[in-house]
Amino acid sequence: MAIATDAGYIKHHNRSIFVDMNLEQDLSIVTEGLGATFRLAYDNTAYYVENYTRAYDYAFYPVAGGSAVSFDSDGEVITFPSPSISQDSDGNSIATSLSTDSHITSYNRNVSIYGNLFYDHAIGDNQKLYAQLRYDFEKRDSRGVNTTYYYQNVSAYAHYMLADKYIADVTLMGSGHNFFAPDHKWAFSPTVALGWIVSAEDFMQGIDAIDFLKLRASFGRINSSYVPANGYWVQAAPPTTCSTPPTPTPRRPRCRAECLRPTTRRTRRPTSSTWASRHACWAA
Repeated sequence: MAIATDAGYIKHHNRSIFVDMNLEQDLSIVTEGLGATFRLAYDNTAYYVENYTRAYDYAFYPVAGGSAVSFDSDGEVITFPSPSISQDSDGNSIATSLSTDSHITSYNRNVSIYGNLFYDHAIGDNQKLYAQLRYDFEKRDSRGVNTTYYYQNVSAYAHYMLADKYIADVTLMGSGHNFFAPDHKWAFSPTVALGWIVSAEDFMQGIDAIDFLKLRASFGRINSSYVPANGYWVQAAPPTTCSTPPTPTPRRPRCRAECLRPTTRRTRRPTSSTWASRHACWAA
């Protein structure tokens, strides 16, 4: 009865908070076309458990031969075995005091910060210029080991348009991620692009079949912060016996003992042909 009515309770809770803030400031008082933007986002989701329970010792009668109690022909009890007391595997009492445990089972916290200083202005009658300096920061944190991620981007961008037909873009970006090796945390990504809105030319006027036609060419370097699900770049070299070594040369090393078994490497930088070549048994 106590186990059924007085064992306590367990509650599961889910708590979430989401905050977004956006501030924009016109800085035309400094110079026409100047402005700034600031954005902040905070997300927090947590799951936790309240455990207010207890256990009791209880008695039970072992069943032997199909019955725990023996009766005579008149139905009177002949033997009534002594009850057994509940115990754990070590023979100790299972009774406990009331638990007051409360713990988090999982959580996710994300913080994003964005800052932008921009200049948007028309130069003369047929030129437009947009330029910006931008900073991005993001933190992702969840319950577990090696589950905190930081991202940062610092960038400069310029967009120039002449006569609403000719376009030039330049982007310079530095990106950082805490999960890479010390010498690989930051990467530089420059890009340039040229565009031509052909449909705005005079010789395209009157061609009803084409409403808008634009040609664009770009060149640059783009870096990625992608990390596989296990948090590391993993590469395994196939096993080899090195039973038939190549003809040695004065600068060729002997087959090493580690070549006789599979090799697994863990590294925090992306795989490449250079990195993969280090697993080879024979190096020139």
